[in-house]
Amino acid sequence: MQADNVPTAAELTKALRLEPRSPELAGLSSCTVAGPLRCQENSWLFKAALGARGPSLALKVCLDPVQHRPCPVTAAQELETLSRMCGYFAGNSRLGVPRPYPLLVDRGILVTEWIEGVQLSEMLTSPVNSSHRMKRPELVALAGSWLRFFHDFAPAEPGRLVTDAILISLHEALATASPAVRQDPLVQEAVNLLEVTANLIGRRSYPRALLHGDFKSDNLIVCGERLLGFDIALQHENVVLRDLAPFLNHLELIASPLRGLRLALEVRSLSAAFLRGYFEREKMLPVEAVAWLRLNSVLVVWMERNLRPRPRLKGWYSDWCFRRLTRFLCQELRNASTSTPRQHHLPRESC
Repeated sequence: MQADNVPTAAELTKALRLEPRSPELAGLSSCTVAGPLRCQENSWLFKAALGARGPSLALKVCLDPVQHRPCPVTAAQELETLSRMCGYFAGNSRLGVPRPYPLLVDRGILVTEWIEGVQLSEMLTSPVNSSHRMKRPELVALAGSWLRFFHDFAPAEPGRLVTDAILISLHEALATASPAVRQDPLVQEAVNLLEVTANLIGRRSYPRALLHGDFKSDNLIVCGERLLGFDIALQHENVVLRDLAPFLNHLELIASPLRGLRLALEVRSLSAAFLRGYFEREKMLPVEAVAWLRLNSVLVVWMERNLRPRPRLKGWYSDWCFRRLTRFLCQELRNASTSTPRQHHLPRESC
């Protein structure tokens, strides 16, 4: 991505100072923008300080994925989404989203309040945060509660997983992978298992709702006793598993032995805590459906990761993590699909 396409901190400072003033953003005319603090393929993040006269602001430059230029359409969509969600979450004391402001949208920039908190991923993986009042299972259960509250915003009629279309997308991802990866026995075993069990998964109905689109612990911030979510797509309805499966896979992949043996040993109970937070006292989704979509999802991400240039040692370790998760999900799906349809049995919280 060319940095020339993204405005500098100085340019953003000048543009923000020219925005119409409001009582709640009284320090806008003397603000100072710093950054970028984070650079990703589809967005760059900056921080604006308004001093003692107002809150700090987050400036997300939304980039077109092809031209890598600021995209006003994307910024407007995200502003509209956050505005709707901000009103919806307003009455919840523990769950929320950052407050958006209608500034710089025509420049392809989403402006929100700056949240002083810690990413949930960091809370889970860093021993420095082990003293936080909420422990890992409680934090992950709260993430499940956040997603359930989010899905309840616009529930839809139950529907089926379109397994044929999902498998087509998987084969497209495989086609771009190297021959060594495509011919890997574990990859072939996983693909064959998905194809054999597709009819079983596709003939049942599952809860549907508007999806988050990128739900993972990286996109959740712990702020005191609250959990706030961001980077919300809210663009289409689908089976809620499409949000649950990537979160569970991401949780397992960040809980690697290098991050700490305790976390690696605890990850399955954390997955159960997340599902407990999401479903509360409701009937669980079938184990085979969860495993099927998780297995498909991890294969797609694995193929995408292999397209990126990586240092040899980092690439080897990444492949080892994906292999470990793929083997587990193959076994989980195989066991579930050859027995009576089961529901997730979640252990009770210990006293």
